[in-house]
Amino acid sequence: MKSNFYNDAIIIEKVTHTYKTDTGLLPVIKNLNMTVPKNGFTAVVGPSGCGKSTLTKLISGLLKPDNGEVYLNGEKVLGPKSIVGMAFQNPVLLEWRSILKMSNYKKDDWCDVVDGLYWMFMSENISFFKSNPRLAILVKSLERMNIDRKELIFAKAIDFINTRTTK
Repeated sequence: MKSNFYNDAIIIEKVTHTYKTDTGLLPVIKNLNMTVPKNGFTAVVGPSGCGKSTLTKLISGLLKPDNGEVYLNGEKVLGPKSIVGMAFQNPVLLEWRSILKMSNYKKDDWCDVVDGLYWMFMSENISFFKSNPRLAILVKSLERMNIDRKELIFAKAIDFINTRTTK
């Protein structure tokens, strides 16, 4: 692959990414090489689970490749990039459920606490989320949430705050 930092907005060189699952390792991207030209348009298509979202997260710096390098506008991607905007498949800011799936953490009450803290933060800052077109979709998820579920996770979040934090 011949890449050019001057002409290419995105350069992906020999990138590999593997997820850890309950059943072992799941290779999603293996030795990928590709470029996206500046001022160009590139579509990545494929069936569910083929690595499209993983690729996007690698480019945006939300994930780090196991091997290889990703460059954005001539700079190596080492962490989240402020110039990148993404709309996730699921309306979440932090995909802790994916972390749960990819880790050895046991699903337990902590999941409801994390959910509650997340949605309470959004509820308390709803005007900010509504004012940002990229984040406004999250408000709709909050508004559609089952009221019993919302009460349960908010109560667990409040209990966590009251018993485990200091003011």
